[in-house]
Amino acid sequence: MAETIKGLEALLKAFGAFGEEVDKSIIKAVKLTANEYKKDVQKVAPYDSGTYRRSIHVEMSGKVALVGTNLPYARRLEYGFADVDSLGRVYDQKAQPHFRPTFDENIEKYKKTFKEALFG
Repeated sequence: MAETIKGLEALLKAFGAFGEEVDKSIIKAVKLTANEYKKDVQKVAPYDSGTYRRSIHVEMSGKVALVGTNLPYARRLEYGFADVDSLGRVYDQKAQPHFRPTFDENIEKYKKTFKEALFG
């Protein structure tokens, strides 16, 4: 004997809509937190002409934010470089870490930003 539950279809639809709203809220919170981190990194990033700082950006991929730059010399600035480059120039460039230290120093602020964006 099969039982019929009235309103089950509407309930499942409502849960689906609720899940979509939760996903939107999570994406918003991630994006807001990532932009906060980006601004903090830009404040302490090495500065010459400003090109490097302006290149630091946020890319969203679903519920994941990537904060970084596509400039080829970014790795040298963060980690340093002591070697001969592809053009035969010799470098002894000291590391100027700014991505990881910024994250480590501000992790509690980022947690707070995320929670406030998600829960109000």
